[in-house]
Amino acid sequence: MRDKTILITGAARRVGRALAIACARAGAHVAVHYGTSRDEAESLKSEIETLG
Repeated sequence: MRDKTILITGAARRVGRALAIACARAGAHVAVHYGTSRDEAESLKSEIETLG
């Protein structure tokens, strides 16, 4: 999965969040989509950025 780009819809919470983190840990470039959960999406963005 390294260097692949992945779009995850509904990524701010629950299963989408876990999937986004797992993909980022596997080396993917993750694009996060959210509907109304901006704060959660920003938190996820910060968490993914710490992974490198």
